Amino acid sequence: MTFLVAGAFALAFAIWFLLVGRLGTDELWGAIPGALLAALATWVVLEQHVVGFSDRAGHLLDAWRLPGYMITGTYAIFRVLLRQLLAGAPAASLLLAVPYDALGDDPGDAAKRALAIAYTTGTPNFIVVGIDHRRGTLVFHQIERGPILTMVKRLGARP
Repeated sequence: MTFLVAGAFALAFAIWFLLVGRLGTDELWGAIPGALLAALATWVVLEQHVVGFSDRAGHLLDAWRLPGYMITGTYAIFRVLLRQLLAGAPAASLLLAVPYDALGDDPGDAAKRALAIAYTTGTPNFIVVGIDHRRGTLVFHQIERGPILTMVKRLGARP
């Protein structure tokens, strides 16, 4: 855990300088307490076991699919935009739900839910609204109806 807290400090420290855009002593005096605060927050969250995350199945590796989905999603968005601008046809703008299996309280299902939301919302044509535990569905918005992404199927969606 010490490694994770030290990593959080180093990452926050580096991001501080990336965001301020220059290296100087004034920035250093801002970066140190900011990075310490980030490291402290990381330690508190890890100690309290507020969140469980277990990726034993390697679902983090599905991120390699995102660039392709971003390209096809951007194409779909521009196709809808051009159709609306040139032909006056409004976007379908759909709110949809698909059955979703990863609803348990264990860290593996928590990881699947977090990754399903992050990966799906990371693509232009999908925005996850939420996961309805009572109905067992993943609720999402699409500008234009398209197929459920393969990585989301691997993470528990059952279209």
